[in-house]
Amino acid sequence: EPFGTPVEVYEKPASRFVASFIGSPAMNLLDGRINAAGTHFELESGMALPINWYYRGYAGRKMTLGIRPEHIGLTSQADGGVPLVMDTLEMLGADNLAHGRWGEQKLVVRLPHQERPKAGSTLWLHMPENHLHLFDGETGQRV
Repeated sequence: EPFGTPVEVYEKPASRFVASFIGSPAMNLLDGRINAAGTHFELESGMALPINWYYRGYAGRKMTLGIRPEHIGLTSQADGGVPLVMDTLEMLGADNLAHGRWGEQKLVVRLPHQERPKAGSTLWLHMPENHLHLFDGETGQRV
């Protein structure tokens, strides 16, 4: 499988496989599907994230959504944030890694050093559309 330059692999991985081995921590890979209207990526639990109109042609299809921990920001529930239930906080010095669950799936978020959420708390996340990657649920190829 052709990989491309490290920058290309980081910014636009060609497949789920390639996305899984560049970056530390690795890209978050979440299994779900595009809803019937083609407007949201949905987890089995029913949690949903709005997606670009470009993906409407994939309505109803199984997909894997990828987003890097450093591309996820904090927001509020009122501003449409995605809930992350905190499990653990890994303190690295200059920054921290928040490990938690979005629905039933694990998610890691890179946070600034001063952000230290407690286990069991809920963080509200912003996942910028321009940093979302969608991979076909059957082939693993980027769509």
